[in-house]
Amino acid sequence: MKKLAEFIIQKNVPIGEDATSIEHRSKIGNVQGWISVWGNAILFILKFVLGMFSGSIALLADAFHTLSDVITSGIVIFGFHIAKKPADKEHPFGHGRAETIATLTIALLLGFVGFEFLKTGIHRILNPSEIQANWYLVSAVVLTILVKEWMAKLAYHLGDIIDSDTLRADALHHRSDSLSSVLVVISLISVRFGYTLVDGLMAIGVAGFMLYSGYSIARNAIDDLLGSPVSNDTIEDIRQMAKSVDKVYNVHDIIVHRYGMHNFISMHIEVDEKLSAFNLHNIADKVEKIVAHKLTADVVTHVDPVIIEGETVENIRQIVQNEMKTYSVPGIIQDLRFVEDKEVESILFQVPVPVNFPDVVILEENIRQKLTREYPSSAIMMDFVTQLT
Repeated sequence: MKKLAEFIIQKNVPIGEDATSIEHRSKIGNVQGWISVWGNAILFILKFVLGMFSGSIALLADAFHTLSDVITSGIVIFGFHIAKKPADKEHPFGHGRAETIATLTIALLLGFVGFEFLKTGIHRILNPSEIQANWYLVSAVVLTILVKEWMAKLAYHLGDIIDSDTLRADALHHRSDSLSSVLVVISLISVRFGYTLVDGLMAIGVAGFMLYSGYSIARNAIDDLLGSPVSNDTIEDIRQMAKSVDKVYNVHDIIVHRYGMHNFISMHIEVDEKLSAFNLHNIADKVEKIVAHKLTADVVTHVDPVIIEGETVENIRQIVQNEMKTYSVPGIIQDLRFVEDKEVESILFQVPVPVNFPDVVILEENIRQKLTREYPSSAIMMDFVTQLT
């Protein structure tokens, strides 16, 4: 299956180009979407005919589960079509989240169909009826399981290659369909031995798969729409990219907004205050170009001129860092500046702390006491900044 996914990539993405670009993602999403549409349409017709012939409510539920796959695959195609549209006046950040909306729509449809068949399964348990089942029927359903598993693996592989939650959601939909068909097989075999009650129980099982799949898909889609943070590894990669530029001392307040596969990144970079405005601009420009190129992103940097070297700055930094270390606060002091004439008159800095850090008051008091003891005439102005990652 992996080879087929790679073949599809080779046919749609020129050698040397990025498969995760908006244009190529749309092509690959459309190919997978149409494979799913036609495959599921054929399987729906087969399951529906067999369900009507046998009278199995579990098989009919499974048939309409497959029909919902046809609809969701159409949504996949539509989502990729909208997502590739460029930014416009009404959507200045592009249409990348159309993929996420498509994913959420898939989840809602799954939940609706699952709830309906949950009610139908309960009704069948309370009102059992005769079912015609034979080994030919069982064999046909087993064949549909193999086809659906094939479609699920293809969608998973393509989703991983282009990093698409929409294709992964479609794959999960296929997988839930194949698992629900396994329950149908159990139902048909049980009926062969006279256990007609099992048909209703398996229908409830199919509904359970649909409801759980819908919940899992919806949760991830809603997280994306609400703005879930990127991974710590991604933040660290961005930090190291920025620090690779000469004269960048520290990087903090990194924020990443995702719109589909396009990222909008902002960050603060600390540089020596002695540098000219011209040099500061060039450094910021280099940082933006490096990160933008490697992550396909729009990047904005805020320059923080700070004091980099000297006995006083090293001493202040050491005092604050030691207190941070005492309370297991990661990171380093940010935006450190001070005013000094004959003695230090004021000290200004930020302390990065994790989300919901409980000891802000105690940490601030300890830092203030240590700095006041060292610099008794100095006004100390510190801010505690929550780090999202």
